[in-house]
Amino acid sequence: MNTSIHYREPCATTRLLNERVATVAALAGVDDVCVHLSSACRPQDEDTVSTNSTAATATATATATATATATAAASSDGYWNNEGEVDDTLKTLLEEKAQIMGQIKTLHCNRAKRVRERVLQIVQTFDSSVSKEAIMGVRSDATLGGVGGDGIEDVGEVEEIVGRVRDDVVDVVGHWEEGGEVSEDGVRKFRLFVELQMQIQLLISLEEELTKEREEVEGEGEVEGAEYPQGIGNTPKLEGPGGTFWAIDAILTHFSKQFVFHFQGEGETNRLDKPEFALNYVLLYLRNKLSLAKSVFAHSFATVVAHYGGIHGSFSTWFIKSILRLLTNKFGLEVNNLVLHSNHHLLSHLVLELKKFDWALKNEFNYIPHAGEEWNGLTNDLILCHTKVWNVWLQSEKDFVNGRFDEIINMDDAWQLDYDIVENGYTKPTKSSINLVNLLKSITFNYQSLPLKFQLKFLSEVQLKLLNFYFDTLKKGYYALKHIKTVQVDGVSTLERICRVWCSSNYIIETLDKWGDELIFIELWQSLNNREDDFKSTFFDSVINGYRLEIVNKIPKLITNYFDVQFNRIMKDYFQENADWINVMGNSLSVSTSVSSALDFIVATLAKDLQFLQRTVSTQTYEAWKLLVSERLANYIERNIIMANTFSIDGALKLQSHVEQIYHSLNLPRCYLSHGKLMASIEVLKGNHPSYPLNEMTVSMLVNRRG
Repeated sequence: MNTSIHYREPCATTRLLNERVATVAALAGVDDVCVHLSSACRPQDEDTVSTNSTAATATATATATATATATAAASSDGYWNNEGEVDDTLKTLLEEKAQIMGQIKTLHCNRAKRVRERVLQIVQTFDSSVSKEAIMGVRSDATLGGVGGDGIEDVGEVEEIVGRVRDDVVDVVGHWEEGGEVSEDGVRKFRLFVELQMQIQLLISLEEELTKEREEVEGEGEVEGAEYPQGIGNTPKLEGPGGTFWAIDAILTHFSKQFVFHFQGEGETNRLDKPEFALNYVLLYLRNKLSLAKSVFAHSFATVVAHYGGIHGSFSTWFIKSILRLLTNKFGLEVNNLVLHSNHHLLSHLVLELKKFDWALKNEFNYIPHAGEEWNGLTNDLILCHTKVWNVWLQSEKDFVNGRFDEIINMDDAWQLDYDIVENGYTKPTKSSINLVNLLKSITFNYQSLPLKFQLKFLSEVQLKLLNFYFDTLKKGYYALKHIKTVQVDGVSTLERICRVWCSSNYIIETLDKWGDELIFIELWQSLNNREDDFKSTFFDSVINGYRLEIVNKIPKLITNYFDVQFNRIMKDYFQENADWINVMGNSLSVSTSVSSALDFIVATLAKDLQFLQRTVSTQTYEAWKLLVSERLANYIERNIIMANTFSIDGALKLQSHVEQIYHSLNLPRCYLSHGKLMASIEVLKGNHPSYPLNEMTVSMLVNRRG
């Protein structure tokens, strides 16, 4: 609420009065403080009820007066001409404010007194020799283990008292892990120890929040936009070691000692290269003992927590949290040492084991330390939260995968086709493309449990770079194939080399296309893409388009170039055998059934190439490429035989027979545009009218080819 008044003609007097009105109006907020405090402190006697009533009445009067004053000021400039009246009103309100603040202090003192009395009752249950003075010295601006401000008058004495309580709890319940029966007295002392911590923290929370409220009312240290805390006195802050319950730490004393002995001492089990020893030890303990601990202590714990409220998490959650403190202490030191000595291999191994452990806690024990928030695990606490450690780990992962990538593309069989990994009718990938996909999958598995921003870092700086490296490698292969003019290089068919590039690229495209529909990549894409209508695109579209446009779509041109070279090679003997088409004589039947070894060689060679393609690429691709071969063959025959020779009618019949034999033997598709034109040209050579619409120039040229 803005209580400032803006004047038409500001002057020193009116500015002063305006400030006074703002002060008066601000006093309305005192009522919120008292109501808030009253509900939190839960009055327990008539004095407290009376105090609350008096405070509320006084505050209501102050609020009404402040509101009336501010309203009058806003409605009439003339009102401010009577400065004396304003001063009287302001004086009255300030006196009422002082009275209210005194009542606030009384409420606070009464509440703090009752808390201290309860602390004394609990402590004397364990040790009747503890004096009232020792407990009354516990001020709420102190925590056990440290002093703040005027704090505990004798911190050592209070810590010693809590230590004795802890020892007593350990003595009476310490054998619970062995399956022995815990007495009712032991369970009661466990419950009282939980309550003791809650009461001490309640005292701390009470004065902290009341002090903050008082300062805000008085305008001291006021922060714009600050929110009043909810439930003063009802939301204790656990200030124990690592934010744990002292009572649960106590029942874990034996386990803690064993853990420290085995994994933080000089024993063989404390190995830097075997973090799984400690992690598996903890998991085994939880599997064996958590249910037992719940059966003994969970009900008492829940009873105390429910009474106070504000504490989230079950007994199991706090039990696990106490154990995690041991792991955090151990691995926190080890992580720093690994980073300091640049031991990247062991750091990566530690992260791997931490992620396995985190997964087990989440999925096996449903560990959620904060209600409504996903736990990012020890991996986050030990690695991701520390920029230096995270950067070192990320760089070590980059170095590893880059080295692995070099191994993949430089293996002796990197570009060999694998005919066993997919069924017939599908494109056969190369060994390198298979290994790359497996590497990419392992990287995804490595980061999928990390928070979103770290997943994006891995995807952009590791996976996408590997895909770009592979793309560059394949593109170099494509450009090298463009300049090859032979059907074989170093004993390997050029056609197979072309297919290696095609199959590698296509396998990557098919894989990325599938990944684009997986949940993890959908979420990553949506985190970057804010367009609600762009639901069809995926994270990998740009990569897929690069592979498709720069490599895959250009491969058919290499296929046609290869078969052009192949036709020139296999047609040499055929040209020599059929050099004179005009002198071919004989009836059409004998011509059509004549045997030609050169023709057989053509058919056998092309059949071998087509069989290789059929076995290597998908059915759809094979049919498309076979059509290319058909078109290229028709154009080749037209250009190099028909337009290069003169034909008799019998010569034309012979050529027609050979063409049909090739197409029939190879089961080539008879494309209307290419095969149809070829057969129409032969019809013209035979003296017939073509069924295919040839232009006049072509017909004229063909007529000139008739002998």
